[in-house]
Amino acid sequence: MLYRRTQKDMPAYRPDIDEAFGEGVEFWFRVVPVAVVGDDRVAGLLLKRVSWKDAGRRASEYEQEGAEFEIKADTIINAVGQAMDGDFGLSGEGGKISYDSGSFLAGDGIFVGGDFALGAGTAVAAVNSGTMAAEAIDHYLRSATCGDQQDQPDAQPLTTCSCCRTTRVDYFKRPDVDLGVTFCGVRFENPFVLAAAPPTDELNMLRAGLSAGWAGAVLKTTSVEGTQVPLKYPMMTAIKYEGKRVTALGNIDLISEYHIDVVEQRVRVLKAEFPGKVIIGSIMGGKKEDWQTLVQRLSAAGVDMIECSFSCPQGSLGAKPGQMLGQDVALTKQVAGWIKDAAKAHPKNVPVVIKITPHVTDIVDVARAVKESGADAVCASNTIQSLMGINIYNFIPHPNVGGKSTYSGMSGPAIRPITLKVISEIARKVGIPITGTGGPVSWRDAVEFMLCGATTVQFCTAVMHYGYDIINDLKDGFAAYLVSKKFGRASEIIGKSLPFITSHDELPYTQRVVSKIDISRCIRCDFCYTACRDGGHGAISLKDDRTPVVDSEKCVGCALCEHVCPVTGCVGIG
Repeated sequence: MLYRRTQKDMPAYRPDIDEAFGEGVEFWFRVVPVAVVGDDRVAGLLLKRVSWKDAGRRASEYEQEGAEFEIKADTIINAVGQAMDGDFGLSGEGGKISYDSGSFLAGDGIFVGGDFALGAGTAVAAVNSGTMAAEAIDHYLRSATCGDQQDQPDAQPLTTCSCCRTTRVDYFKRPDVDLGVTFCGVRFENPFVLAAAPPTDELNMLRAGLSAGWAGAVLKTTSVEGTQVPLKYPMMTAIKYEGKRVTALGNIDLISEYHIDVVEQRVRVLKAEFPGKVIIGSIMGGKKEDWQTLVQRLSAAGVDMIECSFSCPQGSLGAKPGQMLGQDVALTKQVAGWIKDAAKAHPKNVPVVIKITPHVTDIVDVARAVKESGADAVCASNTIQSLMGINIYNFIPHPNVGGKSTYSGMSGPAIRPITLKVISEIARKVGIPITGTGGPVSWRDAVEFMLCGATTVQFCTAVMHYGYDIINDLKDGFAAYLVSKKFGRASEIIGKSLPFITSHDELPYTQRVVSKIDISRCIRCDFCYTACRDGGHGAISLKDDRTPVVDSEKCVGCALCEHVCPVTGCVGIG
């Protein structure tokens, strides 16, 4: 990859640049092509190295450095800008066509999308505008045939043809729905919160996250001055599905290196700069005096809420050395009581949230202990202690820290099912407010957490992977979901799934179900056949052309075939 300017001048998204580096792409900066080398086919490229006269970011003049040089090449791709080709007889300027923002209508029966409408942008924006233009075309054609020519104003987020009842959602304008929730008496502008983690450990990073649109942030867990925080590097390990998508992130990170004296100052700064955001302090102590001192100082600094980490080793408080405080039910109740007493002693009486661990025999017992202590809520739940993998060639587990390793705290999508179980159990059996964390990466995940009983949802791994800007996707997707389900407020979905969760013994006996395969969708991959043959009941056989056939007498409707099939809608159970 050859570029005439420096790396910092590249007009590409940083994640794309980083991914290219990670894939092994070699970048040459400050080089300009002179000529293509070759006769009847490309053989190379003649280049010159340059320096820019102006130190500004987009300098316009350069001068050559040294002699021209040649590199071998058999393919050359010229990466250039794009412009509209030709005059379509439509109004517009700057390479764009004027159109109605609600319908993508550029003229009677003429619709536009992508860069023609929006200007140079990302592929995902172009795809989205194409989807909206297609819906507008469909609505245009339907209204022409149904006789209703008086559409509602396209400026409305939801437009409906009163005759044919065609409805569409304008994703360019967030639907008018209340995303706000109230948790422990504190109002959040939306349910999405930055969890206590590296993204909340620096003041400028916190500013960036809150400015992006997050409702609040839990500052990385702090401690009293003098607490030793011996961080070791490298600390991160990832598990990737098929070597590409991160499904779990493991870390051997500890609490923040910044002690309470730094954190309380940051709280004051953030509350002054972001008065509408929820600022939550996170604390860890080794003895009663530490816990209560931290609560008093954060309360005085102006936090809206205090989260207490009971899911990291807590000095001498645990029943066993290295045991998590949250694994001891009696100590959980006692220490949570200390903390709440300190909070009530301050005039603000800020809500206290206890962050618990899933590493217990019964999470309900721990949550009940928190409730009995007088604490206001639980954060459910923390990472899963895991051995993230082993290098089978040198035998050292990941991460390799000077030839040794240890157990990591695993987060990310892989632990989401565990978190859903923890949240639903507490919501069903304890009745204490819950902030959910542990695995969410999308608005759909957040909806699941809320349906199971969480009021707010904390994000960590997703932010570390994709950045603060995912908040826009979370809010847009969540708002569209609420509208599609005819909910007016986010709070209306909290706990909606709890009535459908029961014990195995109480599951109803239904009529017999069997696998049904839509042969028109089948790609003859044999996955359903192999899975049923070796992991099911041998109910699927193959014809000579590899078309699967279900023996309804053998099939019990276990649904294994449905889940291994790579084609959506090909296999179903009924």
